[in-house]
Amino acid sequence: MHIQAQNQLFEHIDLLKTLVVYHLNLYNISQLINSTYGFQILLCIMQSFIGQTTYYYFAIDFAISELSHDEGVANGVQDWLGFCLGVSSTAILILITLSCHLARQEANKTVFLLHKLFVKEKLSKDFIKEVKKFISQVSNLKTVFTACDFFTVDISLLYAAFGVMCTYLILLYQFK
Repeated sequence: MHIQAQNQLFEHIDLLKTLVVYHLNLYNISQLINSTYGFQILLCIMQSFIGQTTYYYFAIDFAISELSHDEGVANGVQDWLGFCLGVSSTAILILITLSCHLARQEANKTVFLLHKLFVKEKLSKDFIKEVKKFISQVSNLKTVFTACDFFTVDISLLYAAFGVMCTYLILLYQFK
């Protein structure tokens, strides 16, 4: 019976060591993706932000000119097209930031799952030692997506972009 328990322990430790290797490989893949597509992400976010600001400016100008019966900068067809392009630019920005944020969030759940292992009773000292090593690795290797290391791409970027866009819209309309 003791030999069977010892064999099971070694199987669990081997499985944990395999998970450590998988985690390291996944981290390396995420960093490779980030370095490969960081510039494209930067360009997409810039295009989306500039497009949103421009398209929504014309859409707001159209709405205000229609309500006040004044002649605006652009005509109705251009403004509806601008509004549709603004919505598509917003969708692009949301998709980019949300996918990066969710990938980061999923990768960082590993620490929580490893800490749940300590709740289990009757863990051997060798197994606990391997889990602690794994926690140390996961804690030091945080998955983060950036746009060419200029800024982190996550939900906070989305909030900041919307705030800056609203500020620019107010400024543009005031200087019309």
